[in-house]
Amino acid sequence: HTAFEQWSEKGCLDEIETKTIDGGDELFVSGKQADEQFKITALEGTEVVDGCVRTFAYWDRDLIKSPWLLNTQNGEYTEVKTNFIGNEMITVNGNSINADHYRINSEKLTINVWYTKAREWVALSTTVNGDDKLRYERK
Repeated sequence: HTAFEQWSEKGCLDEIETKTIDGGDELFVSGKQADEQFKITALEGTEVVDGCVRTFAYWDRDLIKSPWLLNTQNGEYTEVKTNFIGNEMITVNGNSINADHYRINSEKLTINVWYTKAREWVALSTTVNGDDKLRYERK
């Protein structure tokens, strides 16, 4: 997966170009903001959406405010609901840290993300391919 993303000062996506090879399938996403609309082109076609577009870019804590997120691999603009689960101690890179836990749900996925009080992303976990656990931690 390779991606070029350009973001506005407001935290909205201005432009995106991605290419992904997934199990031999080649996918792409192209998008550009113009006149309060964002045009998304992907393998499945073209879609125009209104307003501020954000992606599943976990480094951007403001994604938890978005009711829709753009999948940068396949171009799906996905409706999501994000809930604050609570503040908890988690282990990241062998260290215990205090973090706010949020859960992002959509029709196809559930993702757990954790942020420090300073709004820094520190961890993510989800389930893939049925029961396999995937976890990312910030170094």
